[in-house]
Amino acid sequence: MVLFDMDGLLLDSERVCLECCVEVGFEYGLPDLTDVFISMVGHI
Repeated sequence: MVLFDMDGLLLDSERVCLECCVEVGFEYGLPDLTDVFISMVGHI
């Protein structure tokens, strides 16, 4: 299980996490994961 702290309280890490998510997805042959990532933002 992986947990991401993307609340942006201390750092604006959301943009970096999005870029990493998309890049890793492409490396594993997955389609663009931007919509999946955006749907997870703000959820527990």
